[in-house]
Amino acid sequence: MKPNSISERETLFTCPYFKVQSCNVTYANGLHHKYFLEVGVNFVMVVAKQGDSFLMVEQFRVPVNENRLEFPAGGVQEEEDPLDAAKRELLEETGYTADRLDYLGTLYPLIARSETYGTIYAAYGLTDMGAQKLDPTEFGLRRVWVSETEFLNAIRLKGHLDATDIAAWAMYAEHDRMSRP
Repeated sequence: MKPNSISERETLFTCPYFKVQSCNVTYANGLHHKYFLEVGVNFVMVVAKQGDSFLMVEQFRVPVNENRLEFPAGGVQEEEDPLDAAKRELLEETGYTADRLDYLGTLYPLIARSETYGTIYAAYGLTDMGAQKLDPTEFGLRRVWVSETEFLNAIRLKGHLDATDIAAWAMYAEHDRMSRP
């Protein structure tokens, strides 16, 4: 049996944040299919916890037309190492630096339709450097400390946290559990 194959990629739409592409897929069983996918900017996300609270940001999200809590995150620039991007995003969005960032893993938030992925880190040894260094599109973004209880309650309230944040928290929780003696 032949393996699945992808051919004839074509970009149908481009904007500063993503592209929409089509391609032809030939499955191992011989079926041919036209497929559409999003190719976006890869991102980093940083889960930082001190005591019983997570360092998060609250910012306006257009698709839901309201502010949402999220872990600090942002796009990885071309030729930028994800670890450097994580350090940069943590400082820009929260004004904090970390003594150590541990790699937690990689997430594909919508693997059925997107090549975009996120690299997730846990931050330790936080230092408040003062002011945030926000991009103009992050107007109104504010850093907030959220207790673990508040975070878990937000998960229970359907739609109050992004699925990527919940997955990053699960990765952090497992890393934290495995790190204990």
